[in-house]
Amino acid sequence: MPNPQHNLESFLDAYRKYVDAKEKKNPQTWLIAIHCRTYLQRLAGYADKEEKTFREIFEPFVSKKKIEEMYKELCDDSKSYSQD
Repeated sequence: MPNPQHNLESFLDAYRKYVDAKEKKNPQTWLIAIHCRTYLQRLAGYADKEEKTFREIFEPFVSKKKIEEMYKELCDDSKSYSQD
């Protein structure tokens, strides 16, 4: 059976790497965002519960509006692959 605490730690580590990549304008931020969302989906159990799970993780620390912005950025970045 999957260990939920391990999955949470893996997601938080991936999210930290995503934020670092975004701040450094890493050209592979999109790939790191996909990796982060993969952990989030595993944690949520289903892709359609991904946003709810993201919100639940950050609610104790961040405003609802900021959580919505953070999640939207993560999703947008995960879809931003460019072949330029």
